[in-house]
Amino acid sequence: MSTPGPWSREEEVHVTAELIAAYAAAIGEEASASSSGLPAPPMFAAVYAAPAIWQTVVAAVDGSGPLIHGAQEFEWYAPVLVGDRIATRARLDGSSVDGAYRSLRFCSISRNERRRLVSRGRWTILVPEGGL
Repeated sequence: MSTPGPWSREEEVHVTAELIAAYAAAIGEEASASSSGLPAPPMFAAVYAAPAIWQTVVAAVDGSGPLIHGAQEFEWYAPVLVGDRIATRARLDGSSVDGAYRSLRFCSISRNERRRLVSRGRWTILVPEGGL
C-alpha cells in the first residue's frame, strides 16, 4: 500500500487515577499519577490510543485472523494528567509482505480536550499469511 488509509473516527478516553493505577498494576509498577497533578507514565499512551488503533486494525484485517503485536513507538508532546480527555485518531500507513507475514503499519495522533497534541504513535501488527 503506497498511500495511507483514511483516519478513523475519534475515540476518547477519560483519564482517571483508577485507569492509571490499573495500567501500572498490569506492568508491575506503582501508580505515581493521581489527582495530585503528576503525569501518567509515558507508555500510558498505549492505553488511550488503543481504542482508535484497534478500530483501525480490525478494519484492515476484516475483523478476522490471528494478529501479532510487532512494535510500537511514541513521541510525546504534552503530559497526560488525571482528568484529561484524550481523543485519538488512527490510520493504516502501509503494508508489506515479508516471508510468512503481512506487516501492517499504523499511526495514531492523540490530543487533549484543549486540542493540544499529546502524542503520536507508530504501531506494527503482523498477520500470518495462511494463519498460525
